Amino acid sequence: MPTVDAPAKVAGRTIFNLDLRFPGMLHAHAVRSIHPHARLVRVGTDAALASPGVVAVLTGADVAGSNRFGDYIHDQPVLV
Repeated sequence: MPTVDAPAKVAGRTIFNLDLRFPGMLHAHAVRSIHPHARLVRVGTDAALASPGVVAVLTGADVAGSNRFGDYIHDQPVLV
């Protein structure tokens, strides 16, 4: 089955979501642990909040309700 938008993508005419810019637009950056199986006992946010341009730092404490997701078993935290 031919892909309808393939010619526009190949020619560079397609606008992707990363190409969009709006006034006042914010960007998010996820920071993951460099130790994949470590037990987190604290998430320090002070240094990030003190950085220029940082508007907010979100952790699991900021997620209302269930902080879990998964296809069949909701066993993965959305945010730590």
